[in-house]
Amino acid sequence: MMFNPLGENTVSNIKFIARNELAHCGLTFKDVKFEIIDDDWRIEATIEQTLDKLVIGYDESGLRFKNLAYKLEVHYVYLNNKKENEQYYHVLKVNNTIQKIKNRILKFLCETSYNSELTDILSYQNIDNLRTLCNNVYVIYKKDRKFEIQLINENYTVVATIYLKVKNNGKYTLKWTIEEQNGLTNIIKTQQENTTLISCIVLLKTLLERKGLKYSNENS
Repeated sequence: MMFNPLGENTVSNIKFIARNELAHCGLTFKDVKFEIIDDDWRIEATIEQTLDKLVIGYDESGLRFKNLAYKLEVHYVYLNNKKENEQYYHVLKVNNTIQKIKNRILKFLCETSYNSELTDILSYQNIDNLRTLCNNVYVIYKKDRKFEIQLINENYTVVATIYLKVKNNGKYTLKWTIEEQNGLTNIIKTQQENTTLISCIVLLKTLLERKGLKYSNENS
């Protein structure tokens, strides 16, 4: 079975968002491919009416910006720029369809998506509790019950990342990093983000220990 950092439900919802927006332009797609390349993922589909391509991808390693809006890419690839396709291209442009697809996927990933591997450990409600503290939470599954839980602000910038590893012996480890993008330009905002991180760590530890898991250091 292919490793999937998103989970099947999340991939299905991303496809649904794209289908829904393209339907307003009279477009449908087929031959959908889902690929994983290292820490990146990519969905590619053929547009039935024009035989062009829709590409949705997440580039973790290619960009140094800690911002999900930069890492998520949505492209309409024109392969058959024929006269009969111009009606579709016009509606795509007028409706701003590609940007709408990207905006909806960003909102979904941060506000409502649930990584199926993490929900095997924490309930949907538990993840919602984290989102109560930090409105935007994006979960990346890294194999072998390792997770990156990214806390993201209203501009989709990652302000902190919690690294969770759940071991087979009933123990877990937690580490975290704080992004220094604000520097000293906005001390109050930085303090608020640090407080949010601490609150999320405390809540996460509480939820994990309610599941019977015990905190350990990396070596135990």
